[in-house]
Amino acid sequence: MTSLADLNVLVLDCQATGPNPRRHHLLEIGWARTCARDSQEAVRSTLQAFLLRLPEKTVISGRVRRMTGIGSKDFGQAFEPHSVWEKLAEAACSVRCGRPCPTVVHFARFEEPFLRHLFCQNSSSSNGNFPFRIICTHEIAKRLLPHLPRRGLRAVAGYFGSSVPELRRSSHHVAATAVIWRSLVELLESECGIRDLEALSNWLAGTEGASKCGRDYPMDSSLRLALPDKPGIYRMLRSSGDVLYVGKAGSLKRRVNSYFQKSSGHAERTLEMLTQARLLDVTETGSALEAALLECDEIKRLSPPYNVALRRRGRKLWYCSRDLLEVTAQPDEAHPVGPLPDRREWKLLPRLIELLEKGHGGPIASSLIRDFPSREPPAEEIVREGWETLRARHAGLLDQQSSPRALLCLGALLWRQRADRLEASSADEKSSVEDRTREEGWTPEQVAGWMEITILCTTHWMRRARWLCLLSEAALVWESPHAAESVRVVVVLESGEVVARRNAPPETEVPSPAGFRTPRLLRQRNFDVQTYDRLTVLTTELRRLVAQGRHVEVRLSPTIRLDRRKLAGVLGWV
Repeated sequence: MTSLADLNVLVLDCQATGPNPRRHHLLEIGWARTCARDSQEAVRSTLQAFLLRLPEKTVISGRVRRMTGIGSKDFGQAFEPHSVWEKLAEAACSVRCGRPCPTVVHFARFEEPFLRHLFCQNSSSSNGNFPFRIICTHEIAKRLLPHLPRRGLRAVAGYFGSSVPELRRSSHHVAATAVIWRSLVELLESECGIRDLEALSNWLAGTEGASKCGRDYPMDSSLRLALPDKPGIYRMLRSSGDVLYVGKAGSLKRRVNSYFQKSSGHAERTLEMLTQARLLDVTETGSALEAALLECDEIKRLSPPYNVALRRRGRKLWYCSRDLLEVTAQPDEAHPVGPLPDRREWKLLPRLIELLEKGHGGPIASSLIRDFPSREPPAEEIVREGWETLRARHAGLLDQQSSPRALLCLGALLWRQRADRLEASSADEKSSVEDRTREEGWTPEQVAGWMEITILCTTHWMRRARWLCLLSEAALVWESPHAAESVRVVVVLESGEVVARRNAPPETEVPSPAGFRTPRLLRQRNFDVQTYDRLTVLTTELRRLVAQGRHVEVRLSPTIRLDRRKLAGVLGWV
């Protein structure tokens, strides 16, 4: 009997519009002919993947589009399902002619129903025998690796040192499943003495995978227990050296070890990351503030897959005109407002200005509808009523000033009314509005609320842009609890980058920044996404120092110095 290591198999993966083949459809299917002794290069040489043509009027949900990156524009070269089935059946026959083809998938509970449905819909075979013998690597992993925090495809492939791209595409998952199969075959033989397919089938039938048991993290505990009780950043790595995650810490020892405490209630994404993390790399810094700045830069440099915030992800900065109607990617005298982090918000703002100037005519109301954040935007009449609701709430402001000025003043008023909320809170509120509209549909009050939130966020970003431009050429000093009480930290910024750092006694004069005379336009041209995020992080850290009552001072020029009290006033607006 052929050994598992020499057994020719078909490694297969499916992507679909949903989990049920009776109600959903296959989007993509991929496979490769291989055996456990083959290299990854050999796997790639036989790998095939095909998009399947969907029935007319089939809608791919936003969640599936985000997970797979597959949208309607990708189906120009899609294949008919029966054509893909013929190719798959031919590949199966070439592996095991005349008998069911050993087919390795990672999660058979998903793939097998779709394969059987595809077989029933497209097979011309008279005997009706399903041509695949499914081998589920997830079920094998449940038995061989019962203590792993997670056993999904990405987690198990990473545990064995292989990375899987973020988008869920069949070709990537086939390659990852081949890595898992090769590694599990080695473990089956070395730990269980299982060397052939029949022995594997009997073992799977006679054993059960542990559904609930203690977690056994692959990282050697000595690595984290030896960390210093000092500020810095930590990088979690796979056995291959790939960086999974970059984090900051006021105490590296406490922060990293907190991941591995039994009482830690981690999110699924964190558990998936911890399943793969075997190595640690740390960089000590002089303070928690400097750790936060270094973390921001390292995330940009390394783009770790488990860092959600602060990655580039194709982001750009934008600048708008004084009347708020035009947005461009580069600052100039005609577009002096910025840098701004998101252009999408400005789709709605110019429409509101037009409404202020021209009333609630049909064309303007119709254009507003296109920019609402919902698959089912409000009806035109609801938009008009929502606008009138907003006008009634703030008639004193909106009726007495020019349009852009009125919206800026309204944004400031809304910010004062919600002074205890941060920008993240505004985003949460925005999400809650979207959630309610999905369930209940839009109402005039919700339309008015969305307009208020948009005005609040955009005017806030404009204030923050002015502050970040000032902060890009500055010097600052603060107390660090990690140094002796008589020592403070001095940091100098030029073009938004840290160019000098030193410890100094309390009586040391804060230096004037060398670039304090740099014009606004030149400062703006020095910005990129990394600079913007770095200074945003610095602003957050300054707010934390102020809230802790620590000594902190920012010097913007020889004559402009912001002590803790003045900083508290400024930071309350940005």
